[in-house]
Amino acid sequence: LVELEKTKGTVEDLGHKIKGVITEIAEEESSLRSLVESLKVEFENVKKEHSELKEKEEETESIARNLHVKRRKSKSELEAYLAEEAKIRVYPRKPRVHKKKPKQMKNKAMELKKEAEATKNCAQRIREAAEVKVAGTRALDQIKLLSERGKMKVCCHVEATQEEIEDIKSATEEALKRAEMTEATKRAVEGELQRWREQEQKKAAEAAADVRVINAQLLY
Repeated sequence: LVELEKTKGTVEDLGHKIKGVITEIAEEESSLRSLVESLKVEFENVKKEHSELKEKEEETESIARNLHVKRRKSKSELEAYLAEEAKIRVYPRKPRVHKKKPKQMKNKAMELKKEAEATKNCAQRIREAAEVKVAGTRALDQIKLLSERGKMKVCCHVEATQEEIEDIKSATEEALKRAEMTEATKRAVEGELQRWREQEQKKAAEAAADVRVINAQLLY
């Protein structure tokens, strides 16, 4: 009986441990889901930012190409003006044709200067976009790394928990077997005691009957 009560207590303790492990697994799964959702949101933000940067980069590259074409065209025009001016200096008898050229060349030079500044700014924007793109890629890699670490941590925890559950299960089965054996032993002992009592009662009844017979014989 004492062994049975001891086994019963062991089974109850194991039951509490199993409940604790299940609760711990549920909490870990909830934490993992929260981590995954957070990583999803972060990934979408990085993805959106990367898409916007790509559009800006393409736009900036297009502007740079256009400015480069304009600059080359303006440079060619300026060179043509300078060549024409050189010719006029060689042949000074055509001053009327060259009357508006200096002003035009000055305006062209100013335009080229502005375009050069715009090209410089455009190049700066391209560099900044490239730096942001690199930063976005690093952030994305960091998110992936954190996700993998989170998965590895949870997998290790789940594996350890499963091993613990298996150990608890084995211990529970062993305790139940001991309980069944103890109960069977108890029933066997009780059966033997019952048979022994019945035998003793039968012997007592037979002895009482013999006494009654002897007493009856003595009375006669």
